[in-house]
Amino acid sequence: LGYIPAAFITGLISEKGKHLFIKDILALSSGALAIYLLGVPWLKFSLDMLWKDAILAGMIPFLAGDAIKVSAAALIGVKMVQVVRGILNERTGHRDESA
Repeated sequence: LGYIPAAFITGLISEKGKHLFIKDILALSSGALAIYLLGVPWLKFSLDMLWKDAILAGMIPFLAGDAIKVSAAALIGVKMVQVVRGILNERTGHRDESA
């Protein structure tokens, strides 16, 4: 349920301005937050849970893993941008000092 808005929000933040590690962290964290904002209420209402129980079952166990995935994805993203810029610059004969 939350994956489509999460992808939209992540892409919206990520595509704006210069590619920065901290911006990628913000974009990916915002996407994860969108999943929680839609998933936890769905869990609460579909299983008739208390809010506390829905948060404990549908969010808390996943926070550490999501933090690790957000960090890894941001680091990989920074490296991928450098590699792609290098390949494109090789092909076009341009030299990009920002890569």
